Amino acid sequence: MKYVKPNYFMLFGLSFLAIALCVFLFYFFASFIPTVYLFHWVILLGALVLLINPMSKQLFTLFTTGSEKTPRSSLWPWLSEILLLELSLIFTACGMMLVFTYWLPFNEQTPSQGMENALLIFFKEYGLFPWAIYALYAVSLAKTSYIDNKDAYFSRVFSPLFKTQPETTLGKIIDFQARAATTTAVASICAFGILLIVCLCTPKSIALESGFHGKTIIIAIALLLLGSTKKLKHLLKPILKPHRSPLWIFIPILLLLALFIGLLNALFSTLGHTPVKIPILIEWLNHQGFTTLFLIFMISWWICWTPLFAIHLARLSKNRSIRSMIFATLLLPTVLTAILLFFPKSSAVFTYFPKITSLFSLLGTYYLLSKILQRPSLPLLIHSYLPKYNGYKYRNPYFYLQKMFQLILIILYLYLPSGLTLPSFFIFCIAFGFTLQIPFILFISLGFNKS
Repeated sequence: MKYVKPNYFMLFGLSFLAIALCVFLFYFFASFIPTVYLFHWVILLGALVLLINPMSKQLFTLFTTGSEKTPRSSLWPWLSEILLLELSLIFTACGMMLVFTYWLPFNEQTPSQGMENALLIFFKEYGLFPWAIYALYAVSLAKTSYIDNKDAYFSRVFSPLFKTQPETTLGKIIDFQARAATTTAVASICAFGILLIVCLCTPKSIALESGFHGKTIIIAIALLLLGSTKKLKHLLKPILKPHRSPLWIFIPILLLLALFIGLLNALFSTLGHTPVKIPILIEWLNHQGFTTLFLIFMISWWICWTPLFAIHLARLSKNRSIRSMIFATLLLPTVLTAILLFFPKSSAVFTYFPKITSLFSLLGTYYLLSKILQRPSLPLLIHSYLPKYNGYKYRNPYFYLQKMFQLILIILYLYLPSGLTLPSFFIFCIAFGFTLQIPFILFISLGFNKS
């Protein structure tokens, strides 16, 4: 058997060029980056066109000679599960915004109304961002898996345009971007969930702070060292036991990390305002302005959720029509947009009750993790693909979750000293590849039913 090997020089060369391009864009066009996502109105229009297209009655079902249609779940359980996933993601985003603007702002000039503006921007100015993207990606994945009966890797979704396959170099680059985005999306909600727990449980007299102080630098370095030690590997070994759910191991370890940060914060509380010189890179990033960094981070964060949310949306919609899946995805964002249009001040309720919002955010994070870390769902998380009808590919979760914990620690390491400065650049680099893919997926989704 002849094995197809990727061109590693091209693989790493293109990755290096992508990072260099991200640096260039961030340096010269940081303030312009959020306006690019106004293109989402075109994506939304494409979703609406597909919604009213008569061909959208097509079911995501594989028919063979003599086969019968597999029974599908009832309407309301199916719709409620999609709405719960969307609500959980929205509340998790609100909790992260509270960390940036209320619990752990980088400096006193951070505007407290940042979250209110973000809600208005995403749902009103950006055209239901990012839900139309999720819907169209889910359509392409479901078509590949449930109609073509192929493993729906993201590279295979692009095969109508570029003839890409998982074995090719370009295919490996696209699939790597999907896995990186998926891992970053999950790691980010865990990292900021840890910070919310610490902030909620810490007395005001020794409150956790971000910024270049002696205390935060010590905590950040301790987290980085923790991720590079062999102790972490031993801590994660219980995940391998088949009779235990990964969720019930994952959550206690997150709580232990929160306790670890809380103890370090209390131990070095006297160093909270010890001045430390801010590196030149972070000073330059701060000059981009909080609003720009805030929008870049949140937009990139939503984009990073594209693979995982689209996969689960398509998985829930097996044997349902294209039209019903798009309608279910856009229903809740449309209702929320209508509320924001008629009651513009309604978004302020999140900042009026920050503790309650933080608790709902933690509940949302827990719900998302409960869906992601179920053993039937773990291959979707690890491989970032939707399997064909025949079944799932198994992969031991130990190595993957170990790397995810290390990424959680890296995100905490970046955020505590620098606030949004370094994390915004980091997550922008991860989401950059998907930004380039969005226009192509629009044409693929609109034209696949003609093939």
